[in-house]
Amino acid sequence: MYMLPHLTRTYVRQTVPMYGEISKAFSLLEEHPARNYSIPCANTVEVTRVWFGNNSYITGLFDKPRSNSETIKLHNEKPKYVEVWVDKIGIRDIKFLNSETSQDSVQLEPKWVYTFPFTGNIHVKSKGVFIERIAGSTINSCRTLWNSSKSPLIFEQEPFVQMTSQPKEYFVRFVPLHHASAISVGFLHGAMVAIVSHGGTNYDLPHYIGTWAAVIWAHFPLLLDKGEEIHEVWSVSHRDLNQGTRALVLRTQRKLVWLGHYISTEIWSLLQVTHIASSPVSALYYSDPSTSFSQIMQPHTIKRVEHPAQLEFPTYRTPVPGHGMDTCELFYSEAPLEGVIQVQSCWDTGRCIGLLLQYERYSQTVGEFRYDKTISDYFHLPCSIGLTQKEHDSTSYVHIEFSKEIAQLDSTGDDQMMPMRGIVVWWYSRNMSVVSIILPE
Repeated sequence: MYMLPHLTRTYVRQTVPMYGEISKAFSLLEEHPARNYSIPCANTVEVTRVWFGNNSYITGLFDKPRSNSETIKLHNEKPKYVEVWVDKIGIRDIKFLNSETSQDSVQLEPKWVYTFPFTGNIHVKSKGVFIERIAGSTINSCRTLWNSSKSPLIFEQEPFVQMTSQPKEYFVRFVPLHHASAISVGFLHGAMVAIVSHGGTNYDLPHYIGTWAAVIWAHFPLLLDKGEEIHEVWSVSHRDLNQGTRALVLRTQRKLVWLGHYISTEIWSLLQVTHIASSPVSALYYSDPSTSFSQIMQPHTIKRVEHPAQLEFPTYRTPVPGHGMDTCELFYSEAPLEGVIQVQSCWDTGRCIGLLLQYERYSQTVGEFRYDKTISDYFHLPCSIGLTQKEHDSTSYVHIEFSKEIAQLDSTGDDQMMPMRGIVVWWYSRNMSVVSIILPE
């Protein structure tokens, strides 16, 4: 005897439409075999569409009206570029443009966009009812796909990225920095998987949610009203293995910060440093981690600089904490306590996981500072810092407080109240923080 599984009403409502969509897709696939073709586009361009789920997909391009077709280019239009929006299923939209980029806002949906010069003909690669790609010349030419229509979609040369085999398509994420008050870099098992720029009231909270829960974030603030901007960028990767970017090193007019996991002297000899930029940086872009190991990308024309000519080995003021811990999951940060004008603390389930310290002309973070956690109000002109830290199983508890009263150096035990002097050192991983305050001699 066969027994049907128990189905809730919600599951039935979701399953029946899905089954209907898949059945419709199979029927359409039988009617439309995969093929390649070209159409002249000097005059009118028409497209047909099909709805699959909540999205519509272009199923054909034509130079004459067809049944149920819509016009996407008029006969008197003379565009310079063609912009194509795609996802894993097919082409979602096509636009004819007079400039390299459209005026659309950054897309939050999982779509990619690429652009090619308009030459009068379009080559179509169909995989049945859905169109896989279109191009202006050969359909097999290498192309760059971006996650944003605000990105520089046309390159004189393809971006450079070191891979064991060169793909036919680069999936690239674009990070604008024009009005960024900070950037956050996410790492998973020591490899960079995401870069987010923050600015104004937009802190890109969906990006935190869209990444893996185990991602550890390194935060790099910029004091825009004081004219602080990124002047130099280096990426650090393994010399021989394709393991993605292991660290980013950023320099402004006032600070140089390593964003990446702990690097031992043994590992350092196996790494190479690539110089990305040496002038004010308006944007960063990196290969999408879902298609390959994520790497910061650069034009071919940028000269690659090998260690140790431009960048020295990172130094650590305190011993590496923990025994048997994967050092690829361990991050180091430090900042001076003197000269702090105001400070914010970042909290997660009652634990302080990081600080944002603002000085006269720049800002700096220690620990993990992320906007999807609880951020305190600014504490202005702190004179003392209170530190409590305890270990429990595989996690650690850190509590930080500030006071306007000047503390005396007579605290003992786990609870310490110290004046705002010296250096705060903060080692951190996903569930661990080890904080030290190094007083001046």
